[in-house]
Amino acid sequence: MLLKVRLGKGKKDRMVVLPPKTLRILEDYWRGYKTKEYIFEGQKGGRYSPESFSQILKQGIKRVGISKGVSLHTLPHSYTTHLHEQGTDIFVIQKLLGHHSSKTTEIYTHISKKHFIMFRIRLRTWIFEPRAKNAESLTITPLPECYM
Repeated sequence: MLLKVRLGKGKKDRMVVLPPKTLRILEDYWRGYKTKEYIFEGQKGGRYSPESFSQILKQGIKRVGISKGVSLHTLPHSYTTHLHEQGTDIFVIQKLLGHHSSKTTEIYTHISKKHFIMFRIRLRTWIFEPRAKNAESLTITPLPECYM
């Protein structure tokens, strides 16, 4: 399911993939709080401020024991990185984030070290040069320095 986020950062609308489990959690939340205009509203109604969301995020990461620095700005970077690593096309991610340029989207997609290492391993297997019929006598063509 896709969730439309209206007037997000930069007052842009964005689409977010919403897994069924998350949808059920949000439905339960809404049934409990019966918000009127936004899914998450402040104590007096109306939209949450970025500072309030930041405080909630900090409490959550502390509760689960994450020691690495996390901020609200980290979330779209993580989201796009995971989508990209799972094979989602950069142009699909661009549309989901509401970016006009793929260059902006590329800033948000970070290749994890594990993903990069796996790519290097696959790249090396693609350039095997069989010298004999058995696997023991295969040689590997050295990679150019720019791939190391």
